[in-house]
Amino acid sequence: MTNEEKIFIPIIKAREAVKLLVNDIIYIESNGRKISVKTREGTHSAYSKITETEKFLDSRFYKCHSRCIINMEKVVKMKGQQIIFEGGEKIYVSREKFTDTIRFYKAYLLKNRKIIRK
Repeated sequence: MTNEEKIFIPIIKAREAVKLLVNDIIYIESNGRKISVKTREGTHSAYSKITETEKFLDSRFYKCHSRCIINMEKVVKMKGQQIIFEGGEKIYVSREKFTDTIRFYKAYLLKNRKIIRK
């Protein structure tokens, strides 16, 4: 396990504490005073500000609007204001924010392209 795989976000509630590995995060949404962290295993919610959560994230994460941060490594496709993630999960972004988000995604793909061998 590399250092990158050990970076985590703590989700702390009154009667529960969870360590979510950053590599497992698909996206993070905020609704009022609560954040929801979406992973393959499910959604974890806690009272926190999205700005506090951002401190634990690296350059593969992008804030596509004030209430949502996406993990570029988990994005499969962006088209028509829709972001499609591994596993088929979809979120929608406003036209204005989608333009900036897809521009960032294209740059991310070009910078991080890898050869996939079957």
